[in-house]
Amino acid sequence: MTEPCKNCGWEEHMPMTDGWMRSAARDQYGREGEIEIDDRAIVSRGDDCGAYVAAWVWVPFPTTEKLET
Repeated sequence: MTEPCKNCGWEEHMPMTDGWMRSAARDQYGREGEIEIDDRAIVSRGDDCGAYVAAWVWVPFPTTEKLET
């Protein structure tokens, strides 16, 4: 049996794999062509009942109109 999280008391999230975290990040934040998460993206677990998952974020070049304002 796993020990409950020190911060929230939930036992179930302790054994979650990096793959699960990547999948959850894709489901919650992924947008094709805008925010993408690689299959082997870095997962950095924190002490606050979650993790950071590395993602690619598309940033378009500014248009001429935006440069003039």
